[in-house]
Amino acid sequence: NAYEGAVGAALIALCVCAFLVGVPLLLLALRAERARRVLRLRASGSRVYPKCIPPHHYHAFVSHVWATGQNQARALKAALTGAVPGLRCFLDVDDLRATTRDALAQAVEEAEAVVVFLTEGYFQSGNCRVELECAVAMGKPLVLVLETAPMHGAASIEALKSACAAHASPEAAETVGGLLDAGACVRWHREGAFADESLVEVFESLYEAGVLEPALPPGKPAELSLGWVGAADGAGPSGEALVTALRAQRLLSFRARGPLARAC
Repeated sequence: NAYEGAVGAALIALCVCAFLVGVPLLLLALRAERARRVLRLRASGSRVYPKCIPPHHYHAFVSHVWATGQNQARALKAALTGAVPGLRCFLDVDDLRATTRDALAQAVEEAEAVVVFLTEGYFQSGNCRVELECAVAMGKPLVLVLETAPMHGAASIEALKSACAAHASPEAAETVGGLLDAGACVRWHREGAFADESLVEVFESLYEAGVLEPALPPGKPAELSLGWVGAADGAGPSGEALVTALRAQRLLSFRARGPLARAC
């Protein structure tokens, strides 16, 4: 009848519209996914993978103080897991099952490395001290990341060393102080290629800690690069020259995503 015919025509029209709209959106999504930057070897372009670890363990534990470092820690986790699919990164607001000392210690123990995001008030936090002191006692590789923007809780190295000595255990204070004195820390930037440079350094530290593994033929050295396309937005000649010089020293690079992560 006429009613059924009208309903059928409406359904056909709806299906056609869904097809015309859905297919281009799907193609755009697939193109964006394949263009997504991932970590690769500079020389060969081969993907870099996280090492295989037991279920419910983490490649990196991000330690931070909520008051001044929560947003940065969230951004850092997103950047790390986005560039290396399969990388598991512990962040308390996502993964912590309880706020007891034992739960924090267990989470640190289940991580391959600990990324310490240093902002004002970090060493005054009891939970942060537990995480740091457990990491030092367990011999976990430490990656120190320093906030550089005063409005986001930046503190001077001397202030951080003083606070660490005043509040943390002697072993933790000695370890952190030694790393800071040696310049073994990453300065966290937010703008353009300088933000990529910060991320490069974090990845290189994780690579040196054995958290990342390049898929290399036996006997070939791993030479990584974490590069980017173009200079920082609005950077003048001096900024561009600095970024170029920094890139030349790096081991890692970002390129198109390609295949998904390997299976352990």
